[in-house]
Amino acid sequence: MKTKGISSALVVALGAVVALIASGIFFLEITTPKIYSAIKTAREFIALTVIDFVNPTKLYLKSALSLSTYQSSWDLGRKGGFENYEGIPFETPENVPYWKVFSIDYTPSFEDFKKNLESLTQSYLNSYIESMKVEDIEIELKNYTTTIDPEEDGIRVIAESSAPIKIKSDVASTVLDGKLNENYDIRIFELYYIAKENTIDVKGVVSKVLTNWNHEIGSLEKEDQVCPSITDEEVFEATTGKNYEGAKMYITEKIRDDIKSLEENLNSLYSDEKYSWNLKSKEIEVKITSDCEYDFECAEQKKCLQATQVDCTQCTGQCFPDYCGIHIPGQPTGKYECCMFHPDRPICVSKCYSVTNCPLDCCELKNYYSSKKSCDFDYYAYAIVKVSIIDTSKEYIVWDGSEANYKQIVLNFFIKGGNWLEAEV
Repeated sequence: MKTKGISSALVVALGAVVALIASGIFFLEITTPKIYSAIKTAREFIALTVIDFVNPTKLYLKSALSLSTYQSSWDLGRKGGFENYEGIPFETPENVPYWKVFSIDYTPSFEDFKKNLESLTQSYLNSYIESMKVEDIEIELKNYTTTIDPEEDGIRVIAESSAPIKIKSDVASTVLDGKLNENYDIRIFELYYIAKENTIDVKGVVSKVLTNWNHEIGSLEKEDQVCPSITDEEVFEATTGKNYEGAKMYITEKIRDDIKSLEENLNSLYSDEKYSWNLKSKEIEVKITSDCEYDFECAEQKKCLQATQVDCTQCTGQCFPDYCGIHIPGQPTGKYECCMFHPDRPICVSKCYSVTNCPLDCCELKNYYSSKKSCDFDYYAYAIVKVSIIDTSKEYIVWDGSEANYKQIVLNFFIKGGNWLEAEV
């Protein structure tokens, strides 16, 4: 018994789709009006001849290849071009790999990037094929292999079965070539080329900031400075007059600002091509060490300074960032004595540095040099930056782990760079 048109052969596709959605792995969206018009009753479906299944089978395979290509491009991009992370460092919870860690380069070659895209597409396509089962009709499909190459404004995907497709029932049979050859406007290879052409020189950004800062501080000589037995932080503060943590924060923010400026430059460069760059500083670490020379042995001395009595516990923060300011009674508005809160030991220098009431005479017993010392400071820093390059021209239907949705193709990877020598070992 012949059916009208291609009849309800859509069940070929729909049965596979139901199985895939139930398994939570894939989502197949078929929008062709011609297929929807072919939905008939189950009784009509049983009566179909083999020939009625040829076009729906071709259409199902074409739709499966499209969705497999969308899914593999989206997955490969968000995983930095890797199918798996064997031997590749990556960040959690983003599950995004490093392309560079200091001097070690993990960037995938074009050949590996292409091979991983082909492997993922092939895996998804064969999963669709394995689910294609139809009652009373035997469709014999062999595994597909895929070849993907860059084309102008997209990619070309060729999928070939290891054997012809056989469709048969009790009354008839036919053989279908099953080769698929499709072009897609997916610019996944272009994202890779752009990433390779534009080196995100995190080490250069860090080095520039540290060099500028070092020129500002330079090599310093002071009289009667503290002995080398104290911490680098105390040496830095005593010699430069700058707050150690404040200096680290300043360097950190300068690195962050320069990375943001690099992002703005890249976006300006590619604004006409519908690509968007996002450089996100995930972590920045700064360390300052001192290298000092001394003339004489340390000698114990008592150093006393006059200080105004104020209550630092009622700090109003008017001397930010290094001090807290306390208004002095009887003085005009805006006249403050300033207190610095030292976590280890309250000291008085020329202002009140105590977290409690400051005594009129503030004396401190410490070891001091009676001669000059010269200090050079070394600055080390590294930054971890997440790089995302987004094709903003189009969205594709993909399974994001919880539902089918339209997503842009994004290439993600991390870069760690700087002059932090200990971290390179």
